[in-house]
Amino acid sequence: MNNNENFKKWIQEVDELDARDINQIIEKTVRSSQKKRRNHLIFYPLSAFVSIFVIFAILLNVSDELYVLAKSNSIIAPIAQLIRFDKSLESAFNDDFYQSIDKSVTVGDMTLEVKYAVRDIYNLVFFVKSKEKGKYLEGNNVGEFGIDLYDSRMNKIEIASGRSSFEKFAMVDISALTSFEDNNYTLRYYPNYYERTKYGDITIQLDPKKSVKILEKIIDKEMFMEGQKVILDKIEIGAFQSRLHYHLDPTNMKYLSEIRFEGEKSAFILEDKIDGEDMILMSFDGGYVKNPHSIEVVMKDCSILDKDFMIVNFDLNTMKFERLPEFVEVVDAHIKNDILSLTLDNKLNFDGTNIRLMSVDNENISFHSTMFEFNYSGYLRSIFEFEIGKSTGLVQFKMTGGRKSCAVPVSIDINY
Repeated sequence: MNNNENFKKWIQEVDELDARDINQIIEKTVRSSQKKRRNHLIFYPLSAFVSIFVIFAILLNVSDELYVLAKSNSIIAPIAQLIRFDKSLESAFNDDFYQSIDKSVTVGDMTLEVKYAVRDIYNLVFFVKSKEKGKYLEGNNVGEFGIDLYDSRMNKIEIASGRSSFEKFAMVDISALTSFEDNNYTLRYYPNYYERTKYGDITIQLDPKKSVKILEKIIDKEMFMEGQKVILDKIEIGAFQSRLHYHLDPTNMKYLSEIRFEGEKSAFILEDKIDGEDMILMSFDGGYVKNPHSIEVVMKDCSILDKDFMIVNFDLNTMKFERLPEFVEVVDAHIKNDILSLTLDNKLNFDGTNIRLMSVDNENISFHSTMFEFNYSGYLRSIFEFEIGKSTGLVQFKMTGGRKSCAVPVSIDINY
């Protein structure tokens, strides 16, 4: 069959179609075309919106500056909270105690950026990043720098500082025995911890309305280390730091000192008692942002000394102790320019801890200096200096240290 015959057959078939069928075919084709056009009008804007939303979500999770800006806008703040993935950071913003600092200081090749601050109980926590020659240090590495803190009158504050990490930042937490009630501080940055002649200052202004909500819980539970009792009194739980109040049971047969807890940042003896019932305040890493329901308190180890040697007498005339533990040896004792110098060795080697002496008579004898080292035999050596003035006769010292605990760590969960 040739092409002419095919064409005639097709014409004949078309003529046989009912006019209504042809109209239906035309209408169906038109409707299909209109539907495709409507789908295109909906699909393209929707796909563009989804793309923009995904990009916004990614930027929001990698840029804390953008998140802070988004949180300040009442319209997009709920959306920002919904798609921010680091919920711990989000909870901090919701609690309204994060403070944006966003300041930096450069000394030589090193730059310290202070992004945020939290006034956390008796701690100031700074979230920082470091640069060397303009490039960020990898991970949470911030370098071996030193810091000092000054109040608004440029009086230096006695502090203890520690390092940890949270999210994408390094945390520098500064502890002090007194609370940080001032709102203006100067953070002095030393790129080299041991070189204090080169430094730069960052002024820190804190918002008095933003503060950590403190959770205080009475514990009144006991922990034991080698049969000796440590009584946990209460805990103050902040955002990132917590403070544990505890004391030693005066009925213990042995004296525990240098008790170390997991995550410990600093410890202060509130009451140093002769009977061994020391009242101690310990700050450690852990708060309700990282641990929203409970905190595990882990007592790792301590030093143990027979209570008979907790108070020792020293005769300034004969330059001798009345008695000492058998593992403690007096290497040197002399007085020069009203300074009493005592050098003691702990012969327990690695099974021992540094011997420490503290004057019981603080009115007439005051602490001057302490140094610890290993001697040629590998013993732990302690060198003390005390200002004795015109004191004569017997003087008393409280001794700590001794044998290192061989007990396994003990822990307790505190729910809140």
